This record gives sequence, C-alpha cells and structure tokens, in this order.
Amino acid sequence: MTDGIDRDSCRITPYIQDGGGPWRPRPVPGGPADVPVTGLEEAARGLVEEAEQLWTRSTEPAGIEFVMPAGLLNLPVQWFTGPRIFGRSDPLCLAYTVTVRSRERMREPRVHRAWGNRWRQIDAKPYTGRVLWGIAERTEPAFDAWAADLRADDRYAVVVLSESPDSPWGRRELFAALLAGVPVILWDRRLARPADSAHGLGSLAGEPGSCRPGPAGYGSRPIRPAPMNRATPGAGSPCCGTTRGGC
Repeated sequence: MTDGIDRDSCRITPYIQDGGGPWRPRPVPGGPADVPVTGLEEAARGLVEEAEQLWTRSTEPAGIEFVMPAGLLNLPVQWFTGPRIFGRSDPLCLAYTVTVRSRERMREPRVHRAWGNRWRQIDAKPYTGRVLWGIAERTEPAFDAWAADLRADDRYAVVVLSESPDSPWGRRELFAALLAGVPVILWDRRLARPADSAHGLGSLAGEPGSCRPGPAGYGSRPIRPAPMNRATPGAGSPCCGTTRGGC
C-alpha cells in the first residue's frame, strides 16, 4: 500500500499473504517505509524478493497487489522488474498476476454498496452490463451530462477513460467512475490516447467477465493481459491501466 507524502515521496506499507486459504494478510516486519517515488520500483523488488523467501513451499499461483493513491495509479507497475535470479530480472507481469487497487475507493465505505450493485453485472452469465466511453467533447456541460448518465444507470459496469488519470479530464472521469461504483475502469497510460489504442481498450472492455472478486469483496482485474505492446515497456508505451472497485 502506498500513501502520498508529497509530490516526490510516498510511504509504503507492505503486507503479505503467506499462502492459499482465507485472506489474512499480515504486516511485513520492518513496517512502513518512506521512499521517493523514483525508488518505488527498487522497494517493490525488495519486497517481492522477501515474499518469495516465504513462499518456497507454496504451490499456489502468486500475485502482487498495489494499493495506490490516484496520483500514482498511472505508474507502469506491471513493468517494474522483479527479483534478480540467475542473472536475470523480468518484469513483474511476466511472473505474477499484478493487480492495482484504488486507495481512495478502498477507504470510502459510502461507495461500496454502489460497487456491489454494478459488480453483479459483471458476474452475471451471460454478461449484460454496458460500457461507457469517456467524453468526446471536453466542456463542463458535456462532462456533467456524461457523469449524470453514468451515475443514473447502474448497467454501466465498465468505463473507458478518454485520457489517462494523469490528465485533468482523465482524473475527473476516474473519480466520477469511482463515485458511481464502476468496478472496471480502463485507460491508455499515454496522456494523449492515440487511435491505435481503441482496439486494445475495446477488447478489454468486452471481457469484463475475466475479473473475479478479490479479498474483502473488492474486485480485481489482473494487469497481465493489459499491455498491448509488450516489446516496448516504459512510461510512453501503449499500455492500458485498470482499476476496479477496490483497485
């Protein structure tokens, strides 16, 4: 879990689940650590290395979860490098299911009921939910109408942001979706979303049934399938971010 201290620093509070079974994560010895945002990757790698030491006897698939404040949600955490083993360190998304959760939503109980109502759309067989794409016209009246439509129709189970949440309009759409309890939120990490990202975003939006409820009833969608161009990771790569009801 990360908490923003200022623009350049954050506090990491690590937890670990020792193995399969009931969801009972425990704090990692050593407690919270304050690190610069630029040091998050190194800190995460160290925590994963410690976790692997505890998982040596586990036969369960392993996953890494990041609980992030809105200001850090767009970080390409799935491309953080994992432990260095036999002289090689691969991106986390190649070895683990990487999940990103919204810290704001997890700490706001007043949106949990709305999230649960919309989650049932995703869990239904066949899927009957709807997808709402972000605003095309960046004006106050257009945004207000878009947000009102989203809030009023609980059939919207997936929102695709018009821009990444690092942009002003993308941030507003993100929080409108969180307020409405939308369980699956998708975006292209690039500030200016190019036309070639629409196909990949559309594919993700069309498969929300691949999500499964996470711990404590929160939804989670693995990041692993999100990159549309795995050969070019990095801050400018055409990757989709995802966040869901507790992501």
